Amino acid sequence: MPSYGDTRVMACSPVDLRRWLVELTGGDGLSVGERGAQVDAAGLLIVLRWQVLPPRQIALLRIEQLELSFDYPAGHARAARDWIARFDRHTQRGGG
Repeated sequence: MPSYGDTRVMACSPVDLRRWLVELTGGDGLSVGERGAQVDAAGLLIVLRWQVLPPRQIALLRIEQLELSFDYPAGHARAARDWIARFDRHTQRGGG
């Protein structure tokens, strides 16, 4: 799976994102606030911050968007990006 770095724009609402984080972690080591969350990923603290963006509009279709960033301790990029890759796989939606 390609690396999308430590920021991304996601087509979801904050409620969707919170639900996915609970599904992924089982709620263990998860602390969620209004504009961010902290995840204890096997002893590695990953901080997620999000900002609601204006909806993307295609004709009459409006899609909610969030800008999401991941912060983690320096020197732990490999372990953090492994967790981020799991997060990405969890939030992918099916297609053909």
